[in-house]
Amino acid sequence: MLHPRRTPLLIALAAWLSLSQAAFATDPIVCIDEDDFVPPAVAPAPQALTTGLPRAIYEGATPADLDPNRPVLVFVHGLNGTGEGWFGETMYYGRNDMYDTAYAAGYKTFFVDLYDVGAEAESSITNGVLLRQQINAIRSYWGVDAVNIVAHSKGGPDANFAALFGAPIDSVVTLGGAHYGSPLADLAQTDWLEWLAELIGFNDAGTKFMQTACMDLVRGFLDANPVNNRMHYYTAGGTGWGPFLSALEFGGLYLYTQCPDGENDGVVCLEHARHPLSRDASGNVTGTHRLIWDVSSPDFEVDHDKIRRGNGFFDFFWFWEPDDCYVPVFDSIEPYAGQFNANLPQAPVAATPARSQGQRSAVAGNILRGGALGAGVSTVSFPLEAGVTGLDVRVLTARADTRIELVSPSGRTHTLSAAAASKSEYFAGSYVSGARVERRALRRSAGEWQLRFTASADDAYAVLVNVTSPLSVAVVSPAARTLAAAGGVDLAVASDVRTLRTQARVRRISTAGPAVAVGAFSADNAQDLRVPLAEPGVYNLALTITGVTQGGDRFERSQVLSYAVPGATGGVPEACR
Repeated sequence: MLHPRRTPLLIALAAWLSLSQAAFATDPIVCIDEDDFVPPAVAPAPQALTTGLPRAIYEGATPADLDPNRPVLVFVHGLNGTGEGWFGETMYYGRNDMYDTAYAAGYKTFFVDLYDVGAEAESSITNGVLLRQQINAIRSYWGVDAVNIVAHSKGGPDANFAALFGAPIDSVVTLGGAHYGSPLADLAQTDWLEWLAELIGFNDAGTKFMQTACMDLVRGFLDANPVNNRMHYYTAGGTGWGPFLSALEFGGLYLYTQCPDGENDGVVCLEHARHPLSRDASGNVTGTHRLIWDVSSPDFEVDHDKIRRGNGFFDFFWFWEPDDCYVPVFDSIEPYAGQFNANLPQAPVAATPARSQGQRSAVAGNILRGGALGAGVSTVSFPLEAGVTGLDVRVLTARADTRIELVSPSGRTHTLSAAAASKSEYFAGSYVSGARVERRALRRSAGEWQLRFTASADDAYAVLVNVTSPLSVAVVSPAARTLAAAGGVDLAVASDVRTLRTQARVRRISTAGPAVAVGAFSADNAQDLRVPLAEPGVYNLALTITGVTQGGDRFERSQVLSYAVPGATGGVPEACR
């Protein structure tokens, strides 16, 4: 593995255990041996309710031992997901037993389809309106005052907006919640991916809403709203990247250079999975991750798909003993999902949590390419410098039968593995191919590398080249993705090289049509790059950094940034609605 997946241990403090048991008056979490685990029996199939709403609500069977002291649980899917995803097939791990587990534990459950089902995905604002209607329908049907939410990925922001619009929600537990969006949504807006997006149609309003600039903007009023005084958020994230040559692994490789410390679950940065108003065990707003589920075992990693399974195992490391403690997902979240708001201590929300300030420095470790392919043979090239110790190449295509070869400067050919169908929230409908070039094959890495495509018909491609090299290329940019006013952003690139050139291709994003090219702006060597952003809106900046190393080798890196410029009234830009 060229970039080892960062899987730091979760230090679960003994104080947390004692506080959580006292505060929530629930049974303690019990560690079990994974080999001794017996999965729950398959629960009776959920049935669709008749509501007259534009999307379905599925009612889980009522357990014979239904506990009236436990709340109704409503499960909310993520981007391009379905309600059935909680009791049907997962992307990579077979049938999801989340429903079976909740049923066996005595919970009444409901599962909702949002606008993502049967049509293009919508923003969390639009989904939030529908989810509020669905929750009110469940409330009336089952005769309860409020519900608790278990949400996956974009379902977290969807639930956040439903609460903002008045949905009666007590607590929200998010699994891999995209509370600050995903850099994959930013990548999807670039001109590198527009050809592929046009062919397979993955760039919808829901994807655009997940841009980091959009989510940075909407967090400002979401988190300051008084509705948060009566709600509780608990969040969890993972650091696995899914199977080799999956869309999750493509995402993990890309996000490795985009996320703090590289930690991500193949779709969401671990840092972005933290809701800013997550509660601690005493109910206080901490702004920190309530439960960070990281994996310490190299053969067990929680990715964006596995995290929503009821009995996927999370591997905890308790600091007072060296042994691993295996706790199924549902057992881990039950102390929070299974409590009424009246049983939880309240903590007033006084002000908007502080946004990121100052500058952020990120190492650019990827090279990006993308475009259209005609039938026949086409080549795409990229330079590498001497000293490269690792090279991972992943290619997305719209066709499964396009053959791809990687050719080194010396003429050595590496055939990319056969394409696998993409199963993910992003880039669904594409095919993933890849190759990993080991260190011994990179001793003469300097020079022009080529990707040779052989297509039987018109196609489109997106290339991710992940480079491990002693050459550091750092992009310094404003940490806050929402600008105070129109004007522009100042960028800088730092690297110990002979020559350096930075070019930013800027596009203004729209949900009403294709992105609009604003222009290309460039700077040479140590000059800072000023990128003008004159009008309100959301902007995508695709950076290409080229130059010559001190040793005389050509090099290149790519970086993608997203910024929002609010309107004069402070409203949400069209690209985020």
